[in-house]
Amino acid sequence: MARAKSEAGARSVRRQVLGDVVRGFVAAAAQGPLRRMMHGWSPSAPMVAVPNPLRAGNLRRGESLLAGKFTVAGRIIENEASEALALAPPTADWASYIHGFAWLRDLAAIEGGEAESMARLLVDSWVRMNVRSKAWTLPLASTRLIAILSDAPLLLGGADRSFYTRFRHMIADHVAYLRNGVWLGLASSSRDEILALVAVTQAHLVIDPLPASLAYFSKKLERVLGRDLYTDGGHVSRNPEAVLELLVALIPLRDLYVTREVPPPSGLLLAVERMLPMLRFFSRPDGALVMMNGMGPTDSETLANVLGSDDVGGRPALEAQGSGYQRLEAPGGALILDCGFTPPARNAAEAHAGTLAFEFSAQGERLVVNCGIPAYQRAPWRHFTRRTAAHSTLTVDDRTSSRIIRFAGREILDAGPTHIPVVRAKDGEITMVSASHDGYAKLFGLIHQRTLWLAQDGRRLDGEDRLEALNAWSGRNTHPFAIRFHLHPDIRPSLADTGDTVILATPGGSYWAFRVPGGRVEIEESAFLGEMGRAPRSAQLVIRGESGRDVAISWFFALLKAGSAS
Repeated sequence: MARAKSEAGARSVRRQVLGDVVRGFVAAAAQGPLRRMMHGWSPSAPMVAVPNPLRAGNLRRGESLLAGKFTVAGRIIENEASEALALAPPTADWASYIHGFAWLRDLAAIEGGEAESMARLLVDSWVRMNVRSKAWTLPLASTRLIAILSDAPLLLGGADRSFYTRFRHMIADHVAYLRNGVWLGLASSSRDEILALVAVTQAHLVIDPLPASLAYFSKKLERVLGRDLYTDGGHVSRNPEAVLELLVALIPLRDLYVTREVPPPSGLLLAVERMLPMLRFFSRPDGALVMMNGMGPTDSETLANVLGSDDVGGRPALEAQGSGYQRLEAPGGALILDCGFTPPARNAAEAHAGTLAFEFSAQGERLVVNCGIPAYQRAPWRHFTRRTAAHSTLTVDDRTSSRIIRFAGREILDAGPTHIPVVRAKDGEITMVSASHDGYAKLFGLIHQRTLWLAQDGRRLDGEDRLEALNAWSGRNTHPFAIRFHLHPDIRPSLADTGDTVILATPGGSYWAFRVPGGRVEIEESAFLGEMGRAPRSAQLVIRGESGRDVAISWFFALLKAGSAS
């Protein structure tokens, strides 16, 4: 066993070293003579357009930069801003903000020549300090190039000819690196590959005359979108955040085609057309996205900007069969159920083991949530928050319904449920959805089935969780199970003397009853990571029991009194 682990560790080190060598070669090639062999992309061609970004900058962070300090992931870097660019990023958040040039949009939020001068100073400093650093990765280079192109007016405002020349060659370096990186297959995920293609295509569209290779990259992007987007508009990773982030990149690209009077690829138009309703599908009534499969706090302003670009603005579908989600709707409320399969390994680094978990909002307020994942410093949390117990669903013996393994230096979700049948029906004023999964079949010989009924007025949600034994042998062995309902931290729960009922008080003055007829419910501590700058402490409702031949637990949420905010 020890020898096997040692050999696995050696293979991991060799893969990492090989990856560093390949990345170094591609970066070096991008900054050498091969830069001028990019299918017609010329550093001397004039820029005639810029993308219109959907993500706004932060004025306070921009002012901090003018004072010579970076504000990264809630921390202020005391070094001079130009010196901070050379520091080894201690976290992925740091790397994304510093080396992804997210700070450019913060400076762009400030009007005046001082911000323009600081932007040029920082870009020149970065180029000098990071010629062949680990900042040259596909995702960082993609977001960096998109930032450079989007904030070109800031960088070029008042710039001299010398900086303009350096600016154009910096773009050429990035285009060459990304082009070679895509060709060599360095993208570790579908999202990385799409963003790299978006960045390169944008660079082709901003110059005149249009390079001959524009058609090639347009077709390549079209093929990747057709491969990695479900017909319902969801991304293969099943992460709501991926839909938002890709739309932030794809919509400005679509508009750039229109600006240059070039017909956008039909696959790009179809992707945006499908993804916008899917984004509405994932949206809760309070304007945030459900916390499932890697989604953390929602950038509400960016979400509003993206949805504001939707000319149709229709209601979302209630079923997303390709992505594996179901939605139940009522006035002022919505329930979203996760009933999908584990993504392919390449796109499973952010997926969660939350099969049959749901989030429930009612009367415009969030009641039931999942733990989610924080906006910053995700690595220490991810192993725990992606476990089944961090979701509002059932666990057996506190085990995850999908296995978490190490793959290519990353923790991914693997070996999840292989059979998840879903039934949906409507009976008068009640909508029902029922689904089951076999994630616990191999370990315990058990099938988990969950059925939910939502009243049309949204004032009552009934549920039943059932554990069915696959055979007589499985039925003879009992295993402890727990059904968890993680509460939003604004909800104040109090247990009734009967032990089967919890009264839930909401910020808007509403009161709900959660009841387990004939059973017991407990209030335990939980963690909520869905809002930036907020302590993670919250509560959860837990129903515990022992599996047997066939166990069924019924429960319901019922509105006792509507508050003034309802």
